[in-house]
Amino acid sequence: MTVSVEEKRISVRAAGRQDVPALLTMIAALAAHHGDAARIDAQGLQDALFGPQAWARVALAEIDGRPVGYAALRVTGLLHFARRGLDLHHLYVAPAHRGQGVGRALVAHAEALGRSLGCEHLLVSADPANWQARRAYERMGFVSRTVQAAHYGKAL
Repeated sequence: MTVSVEEKRISVRAAGRQDVPALLTMIAALAAHHGDAARIDAQGLQDALFGPQAWARVALAEIDGRPVGYAALRVTGLLHFARRGLDLHHLYVAPAHRGQGVGRALVAHAEALGRSLGCEHLLVSADPANWQARRAYERMGFVSRTVQAAHYGKAL
């Protein structure tokens, strides 16, 4: 998928093995933005995306052949409703390219992928204090939903 925004050609494609170094850099930048440190390495990312038990897909946005953002996606679902969805697990755009349509192009790619996989919805989360992300998602048609159940976790 390619879109033109203000004389820039933004292309979005499925990430390949050759993109792992650029993705690691962007994943680290996103983690740092949230006050975290990324712990994934090249092998872990290769396994997550291309291994025998791959659990994520990544769309890579480029301008003039250079990576400027990515979307990490996971198929999810509600078994009792027989509804499949797609979780926009990460959405990252390099600071120099924000506000130029890169995020919109990545979301459009995610929507098309979701439809091709038989998904009925696309989910995304944002920190309640991150008003910039929340406004951007709302402008792209996302609707805020109240979580009605507590989420629990347990280490395995």
